[in-house]
Amino acid sequence: MVLPLNNPPSNQPINVTTCVRTPVGVNTYASSTDPDGNLVTFNYGPVTAGGTWTVTGNGAGVFVSSTPGTYTMQYN
Repeated sequence: MVLPLNNPPSNQPINVTTCVRTPVGVNTYASSTDPDGNLVTFNYGPVTAGGTWTVTGNGAGVFVSSTPGTYTMQYN
């Protein structure tokens, strides 16, 4: 018996620019694909100090920075 291979989804980096205390929407779903057409769900890591991330739905969220700088958040 040969079982079909399930290829993992692919996530692309997302870069956004915003001003301090100005919310910006981020759509991680738009930067993700699944080669097998499976439903993609997300796990989000912490945001580097000085920013907050609020999940608003599967593959979407809002980022707000409290200080100027470059921020990184992992997602998969």
